[in-house]
Amino acid sequence: MNFFNRALKSMCRVKSRTLLISFIFFVISFLILVGISVLYASENAVALAKSEMNPIVIVKPSLDKNSYLDIRNNNLMISEKLEMIIQNEHVVAWNQSVVMNQKSVDFDSYTVMEDNIGSTSLYYEMNVSLSGNRTSDLIEFHNGSYELTEGRFYNEEELRYHDYVCVIDEKLAKTNGIKVGDKIVTQSFISSSDDEKPDFEYFYNSWKVIGVYRHCINNNPQFSETRQVIYDQELQENTILVPGTTLAEICTAYANRTEIILSEHENSEPICWEEADQYNSEIILMLDSPEHLEPFIKEYSEASDGIYTLESNNDLYEKYGKPLNVIRYFALIILAVVVGNGILLIMILTALQIQDRKKEMGIFLSVGVPRYKIIIQFFVEMVLEMLIGVCMAGIAALCIVKPLDDQLLTLTIVQKQKGFLDADEDITYSESEKYFSEVNSEKILDQFQVQLTEKEIITCLICECGILLMSLCLISSKVLTMKPKKILT
Repeated sequence: MNFFNRALKSMCRVKSRTLLISFIFFVISFLILVGISVLYASENAVALAKSEMNPIVIVKPSLDKNSYLDIRNNNLMISEKLEMIIQNEHVVAWNQSVVMNQKSVDFDSYTVMEDNIGSTSLYYEMNVSLSGNRTSDLIEFHNGSYELTEGRFYNEEELRYHDYVCVIDEKLAKTNGIKVGDKIVTQSFISSSDDEKPDFEYFYNSWKVIGVYRHCINNNPQFSETRQVIYDQELQENTILVPGTTLAEICTAYANRTEIILSEHENSEPICWEEADQYNSEIILMLDSPEHLEPFIKEYSEASDGIYTLESNNDLYEKYGKPLNVIRYFALIILAVVVGNGILLIMILTALQIQDRKKEMGIFLSVGVPRYKIIIQFFVEMVLEMLIGVCMAGIAALCIVKPLDDQLLTLTIVQKQKGFLDADEDITYSESEKYFSEVNSEKILDQFQVQLTEKEIITCLICECGILLMSLCLISSKVLTMKPKKILT
């Protein structure tokens, strides 16, 4: 039996039935194509925006001190669990920093620090910032914020033995004629607790310059003006990079001496500070790809046992994508309604068609045509009618999907503005969050582009095939239970 030829003859013989079923498939296919195009466009817009974000994870200590006994003054000690996180294959670099402001002794700072009233107090003579990391690497060298121009960075051995080596900013070096191999001296001080007759105790540190680096924040498109201001407030060109262990040792000696002075004044026992107490309580991790952020956070959040929390700026992207989420949910509802009603409608039409063509099927059965061939014949007819409807729907969808971009965003303008306001309320620029990518709301919305591609058409055909299979089940059950003698008498 030539199923294709017989299907064409049957469709041409009863054109009204063919047109009706093809039109039903056209409406179903058109709504499915539009819904899927909108759904994919909203998902792709947020996904594209997230793909450009810095893959940064912040590990913060839990505020519940009962569940984490190693927290002291909100400082995070690296536990065995954190060691496991750091050794993950997706971690490119990690920072746990310690910072201390000091005064330049034998060189000048690039910029001068002073308060709003131009005070020249001793505290404002602290014109350089020493910054140390717990590792012999920095995230800034991986995200494009810093670039090593001469020499090298400190290594693991220098970190282990608390060596007094440093890497200085290029502008600071040029201002003072400092070259790799030179030595620079910085100074810090402790004042007594006697306000009337303060007595200052000075500490001097001599550093060997092993490298020169350049700030590239202004050239980094991932940092907006807001983030650049944060870096500016940290004495960009006056920042000297030193081994974290060395600076933690200096800070510890400084803190312990300060505590002795205070305890003598207050007649109390001094606190004995340790080097681990000097590091920032938050650990910054940089992963190799943004797509690993969510799985990474999920995996280690479950293993944290309440000791620490892991954060990224993924939440801000979700908030700024609220208008797109509204559109996505709207598209999902349309698809669910269309597919559900499409299955019901096609099954009703199929049942009516079987009833009208019962005599035809009885004749086929009476002359010995196998039942499965009758089922295939009906299915081929439905497939051809579906293809006619899908082709018409594809042409119509091509004409309408392009104008949908602005129209859908306009329809959700209230949700969009509210979403932005909600997100803005939560935006903070802390020390650790400076590593996050700047969230640009306009950029996320600009990524929303409804289009009809092979992906949408294939998905539509899959949905239509699902509807046809439901119809096939109905046809099969009816044909298998038919008795030709009863039909023809």
